[in-house]
Amino acid sequence: MDSRSIVRYTLKELVHYSGFSKSKIKYYLFYQNPPFNFFDLVNAYIRCSFDILGGNERYIDKNNIYKISSPDDLRLRKIEYDLQGKVNKFYPYLLNKIIVINPYIKKGKPTLERKEVAIKDIVNNYLKGKSFNELLDIYQCHMFELEEVIRFEIRGGKR
Repeated sequence: MDSRSIVRYTLKELVHYSGFSKSKIKYYLFYQNPPFNFFDLVNAYIRCSFDILGGNERYIDKNNIYKISSPDDLRLRKIEYDLQGKVNKFYPYLLNKIIVINPYIKKGKPTLERKEVAIKDIVNNYLKGKSFNELLDIYQCHMFELEEVIRFEIRGGKR
């Protein structure tokens, strides 16, 4: 079985990762109940984006989301595909590719792409009182990556 269908998310996680409202996510997932899988996350994101773009959804099906070739919108550049044209990575931030959701790494939870370190681990250490310098030493990452991790979690906490 494909691990992309095994990964599980709550509605709150889908809202946080996609950047769209709870009501919009529920609408585009046809009010199905959680848990949601990786395909649901990307499917909801694409459907919400197409709604904004005024496009259609004919490239999407429940278990496989194939490469979309028509819209050149920046929003859809948050998705990467494998060699078969299926989605295998989702970047929650629009302008950078520091944080990634990859169903094959850390059970599909957000990670630093360059290090494959779970965002929650970094934030938990930060909340336990570790300084930025200590975190930089522990995770061997750059300051801008650490700042993005904190911003990502702050953004999610407000929803």
